[in-house]
Amino acid sequence: MKTILTSIILISFIATSYAGDPPVPAAAAKTSPAGSSPVVVQDDRIVEMLKKSGKISPDASKEDIQQAIQQYLEKRAKLNQARKNKPPKKSP
Repeated sequence: MKTILTSIILISFIATSYAGDPPVPAAAAKTSPAGSSPVVVQDDRIVEMLKKSGKISPDASKEDIQQAIQQYLEKRAKLNQARKNKPPKKSP
């Protein structure tokens, strides 16, 4: 019984270690190819939203896009901080 349990644990460990891509370090997330990091996907969504809203032009340079993303994220962070600092509504 002990041998079977040890074998099952060993097999599950081996299977999970080869199950997928290794995790992407946070520092490399922005430079990894599209589709391999949630950060890239999120940036792509923000860019699409900024283009649709007219905040950046459809043919904006990479530098302009990065600056627009940074400004958007800073604005969102300030709004989120303001919501956290806002006192809760009193119930009637």
